[in-house]
Amino acid sequence: MDAPVRFPALVLAGKRREDDPVAKYKGVSHKAIAIIGGRPMIAHVLEALAESAWIGDIFISTEDVEAFRARSDIVAYAPATHITEAAGSICESVQRAVARGDVKPPFFVVTADHALLTADMIEHFWRVAQQAMTKQGADFALAFVPRHIIRAAYPDTKRTYLEFRDDGYSGCNMYGFLTAKSLKILHFWREVESKRKKPLDLVRAFGFGNLIRYVLRLHTIDDMLARAGRIVGARPVVIKMPWAEASIDVDKVSDVVIVEDILARRKGI
Repeated sequence: MDAPVRFPALVLAGKRREDDPVAKYKGVSHKAIAIIGGRPMIAHVLEALAESAWIGDIFISTEDVEAFRARSDIVAYAPATHITEAAGSICESVQRAVARGDVKPPFFVVTADHALLTADMIEHFWRVAQQAMTKQGADFALAFVPRHIIRAAYPDTKRTYLEFRDDGYSGCNMYGFLTAKSLKILHFWREVESKRKKPLDLVRAFGFGNLIRYVLRLHTIDDMLARAGRIVGARPVVIKMPWAEASIDVDKVSDVVIVEDILARRKGI
């Protein structure tokens, strides 16, 4: 079998909020550098990316570039990692990385709080995404885990689910920008962000009929996102991950306990 094409990866490690509960709990300035399982949280992500045969250049997006460059306990896990300046939001940070020439489609985006990321997850994501790009003309890929998989593995964990006719789905903070058309999603999302305090404008952006269909759960996740893609002008593909851990990131203090327990079990501790 031929070796897979290597895609650049952008790791989002900027501050989402000044009062982040995980950063505060761990006594650090950025959640990404909070010690989880004996190392900075972002180091788990970098290690998985570096181990993957599907990933090439790795870029960390943060507003504190020099501080991250000085952290040997971060770059040691991916020595060839580049550190680039983030912008004010996730969309703007990705757009800035594209504008600077750090990444261009196809490329991978993942958040720094995905401490349970593995090379196997990355391989599954890109195998499915590449097939969808070739056979279905997919422009953009995003990963979800079905609720029944999460509940079977971790019945007591609380995740946020998007509800569809076929199941509830929890996002994985893993995105594939497959073609140039995928960048339209960033422009659309910035427009949505600017209208978040104007409900009627949000309804117009997504379409009233689509919102009704979602609320009434009339469609599967694939059908609903296909509708959203027609609005944006880019064809999405849903990557359904078979691992519950793919949806468990570190957003809350309670997540720290869950993730550290899973990491310890992986090491056989």
